[in-house]
Amino acid sequence: MSKALRLEPDRPKSILLIDIDGISRQIPEALIESTRKHRLVITHTFSDGMLCQKQNRCDVILLACNTLKNLLPKIISKLHNFQPDVPIIILAPDLKDDEGELLIQSNALDYVSISEYTTDTLSRSIRYAFHSSEQLQIINELRDSDSMTGLGNRQYFLRTLESSLESIKTSGNKLAIISLDINNFRALNNRHGQHNGDTVVIELGQRIAKNITDTSIAARIGNDEFTLLIETSPFEDVKQMVTQMLNRIIHSLNQPIQYGNVETSIKCSIGISLAPEHGYDPEQLVHRAVLARQESKKAFDTRYTFFSSELEDSNDLYSELAPEIAFALRSNQFVLHYQPQINLKTGQIEGAETLIRWNHPERGLLYPDSFIPICEQMGLIVPIGYWIIHQACHDLNNLIREGIHLEHLGVNLSFRQFGDENLVPTIERILNKTKTDTSILELELTESTLHDDQDHVISCLESLSEMGLSFSLDDFGTGYSSFSMLQKLPIDTIKIDRSFITDVTVCDDDAEIVRAIINLAHNMGKKVIAEGVENQDQLDFLVSHNCDIVQGFFFSRPVDFETFKHTLLKCSDSVAV
Repeated sequence: MSKALRLEPDRPKSILLIDIDGISRQIPEALIESTRKHRLVITHTFSDGMLCQKQNRCDVILLACNTLKNLLPKIISKLHNFQPDVPIIILAPDLKDDEGELLIQSNALDYVSISEYTTDTLSRSIRYAFHSSEQLQIINELRDSDSMTGLGNRQYFLRTLESSLESIKTSGNKLAIISLDINNFRALNNRHGQHNGDTVVIELGQRIAKNITDTSIAARIGNDEFTLLIETSPFEDVKQMVTQMLNRIIHSLNQPIQYGNVETSIKCSIGISLAPEHGYDPEQLVHRAVLARQESKKAFDTRYTFFSSELEDSNDLYSELAPEIAFALRSNQFVLHYQPQINLKTGQIEGAETLIRWNHPERGLLYPDSFIPICEQMGLIVPIGYWIIHQACHDLNNLIREGIHLEHLGVNLSFRQFGDENLVPTIERILNKTKTDTSILELELTESTLHDDQDHVISCLESLSEMGLSFSLDDFGTGYSSFSMLQKLPIDTIKIDRSFITDVTVCDDDAEIVRAIINLAHNMGKKVIAEGVENQDQLDFLVSHNCDIVQGFFFSRPVDFETFKHTLLKCSDSVAV
């Protein structure tokens, strides 16, 4: 593993020549001239070449072969599976252009026919390969690096972790997974602004990078969340190595940092899990490091905690479901259900709210309460949120093709998705790809979203609004939203939380709250949806106080898409209220 993501343009270039049939003896002068500025390693079997590449990575592979020329595409494929970013040049006698093109289609970068070669031809091909390798290295760095800190990003960390876990199964090495974040970072952002928050995050990244070992990597995987990966030999004490490195990091964090008019130290919580001691599953190891980090938060100052079995309830549903969630997302085990929303003036189904379910192969249909908190802890809530939007767009287009029209389709947007800097462009790509009518799609926000970095949230909502999307505020009344703040946001609809509807006909306080919300929302030009309507008395109250739309078990439970579509086709005329 490398300590940091950085290019190394000045190091000597290395060429691996796998000369299966001794072809290079036919062009010794050209080979010497073309490689004289570089390090040349020669092997005479494919297996030796693979071993050499594993032990001492090269920049370019020259694959010289004659008798096995028909097997070259398979050999190229194996080399690319092993090191996909190393360019391969084929050397072979009497290589015709159509044969060469077939090799390029098999992912060779270039080919040189020995019968037609010149020293300049071979040198030019090698220079082209070096240039291609450097460009790919730049692309990989951009793909793998966090733009703010220059450390690795989430994808890079997870890919490296998975690879390292596979490696230690045979090498006997040990890994430490470290989860680190800033104490009370949200309060810092709210109090001093996002710019100063970014300053602290960048400084933290720099101090981490200066104090990790050469066998470690560091990545930023969230707003203020970092992960570190340390690999040690079988004979080293991994806990001692971690302790020594973390003591260096903590010492550096105690040095003051200046942002705005504030000078302070950075207080962090740190948790560590170990492999293979705590298992080989990457998601579980990250989760256990996070559990240990959460234990560290009980102390006010910077502290680190190693995971222990006491931190994890053996009967916790997390331990059973967490390893399956990523696979469930990849294998389309998640499904969307739809709860109809009824317009009280027309009596028709005007829209619906999308609700995710997990169609578990063994446990049956699981509801969000059993797996969404796990997704949030694992950092999967963002990709799952995008899956929900994509699937909702797909289903909406299906309805339109059936001639069914909805005024709006509500899709929940997690507040954690606003922590993804690619929120707006990702949603835009989904909308463009699915060619969705954005005037129908309505993103549902929770009150907590509006109080988490308001400037960023407002900016995202304005950008999404320009795409034609509308917004509703879910679970209204349970938090601390102010109507003055709502006036600043492009929110069209307010959803009254079901907790107020349950006792609206028997509790005067709840009745007054519901009346006030409806009146004030209408005065602001916003529609009102009441959730959780379960009986006729509740419905009559809402009708009498001019609520616009209702949803709840009184009309329909959330149903799968095919049932929802059938209901719309069957009951498109009206719904009695």
